[in-house]
Amino acid sequence: MSWRNAVEISKGVYWVGVRDWSRRLFDALIPLPKGTTYNAYLIVGEGKKALIDTLNPGFEKELEEKIKQIMDPQRRGLRDNEPR
Repeated sequence: MSWRNAVEISKGVYWVGVRDWSRRLFDALIPLPKGTTYNAYLIVGEGKKALIDTLNPGFEKELEEKIKQIMDPQRRGLRDNEPR
């Protein structure tokens, strides 16, 4: 799995999260020596879409790029124009 690409994990369910290599602490308590992952998901259904969870500030561009791999955020349709 490439961290730069959206991944379809089930029909119409895409992982669009990012890896934060620089984060070192979770809740100022738990060490994160290898960073962390923000697991965001885009669900594409019949005529509706939902973004589940998001990520920390500073990663918006990466999230938008992954969503653009699947669909045009300015339009209703998917990138490949196929219903899912």
